[in-house]
Amino acid sequence: MEALTKKIETLIGKTHLTNELLETFHKEYSAQLFANVFETLDKKITAIPKVVLTRHHHSFESKSWGYLAVVGILTAITAVAVGLAVGYRIENHRIETDADKFEIMQALYPVSTGKVNAAYEKNADSLKNVAEEKAKNSASK
Repeated sequence: MEALTKKIETLIGKTHLTNELLETFHKEYSAQLFANVFETLDKKITAIPKVVLTRHHHSFESKSWGYLAVVGILTAITAVAVGLAVGYRIENHRIETDADKFEIMQALYPVSTGKVNAAYEKNADSLKNVAEEKAKNSASK
């Protein structure tokens, strides 16, 4: 019974607090203020057109073609640049590998590589032709 009495007193206190808040709210925010806010909102809603026109929603506008052309050209330039960079890197790696092989040959066989260098300096084309013929003959065997 005592617990029930305390609960009832608490609820009565909350009710008085709620009534005080409602009275304060009613005094500070009059019906005229709310009427003005709703009237402004109603004007904004009625100002929205019934039909909103859209232009060319299914295709690009004429102003967009320049932008698309620039993007396409930049994409093509980027693709070519990346392709060239990869190609040059592969070729550079091949040349570095050949240079490393020649340095090893030069360290192990200095006399032979000296003769090859001298022959290459005199007539590089005929030396390349001879080397290609020997490579073909050894590959066919």
